[in-house]
Amino acid sequence: QMNFGAKHASGDILMFVHADTTIELFNDQQLKDFSHSDCSWGYGSLEFDNYAPHFRFLSFMIRWRSGLSSICTGDQTQVIKKSVFETLGGFPEQILMEDVEISIRLKENSKPQQFTFRSITSARKWETEGFVKTILNMWRWRFSYWIFRDADKVARQYYRDR
Repeated sequence: QMNFGAKHASGDILMFVHADTTIELFNDQQLKDFSHSDCSWGYGSLEFDNYAPHFRFLSFMIRWRSGLSSICTGDQTQVIKKSVFETLGGFPEQILMEDVEISIRLKENSKPQQFTFRSITSARKWETEGFVKTILNMWRWRFSYWIFRDADKVARQYYRDR
């Protein structure tokens, strides 16, 4: 559905955001500046809709990880120049980790820009499945993808763990 939406989008900049994420403090000028820059992609500043200290810490760690690794996910709101997105062939047709995979491909093109708008995502998964358990599972799934680059294998782990 993301590739379908991008194909039919009329603008030069694409924004991909998960359904359980909202954007706050959006600044049009940042996108205008971005459109004229050499940077080809970026992401928003992730926060959770639960403002408990451990969720604020998790938000900080995710932002830190993305800054170091240049890998971001859809709940952070991925911003990509349409021309670059099309050159890459869009998101890979895979069941999971398509946002991670496109980050891997994009960072070969340019370093990402971290936008100042806030991507507020749902904390429901962490609240219902357990905070520590969810973090450990997510790292396990990401590590498995990093080792094997096999989204089907990660999907089997993901759906078995749910």
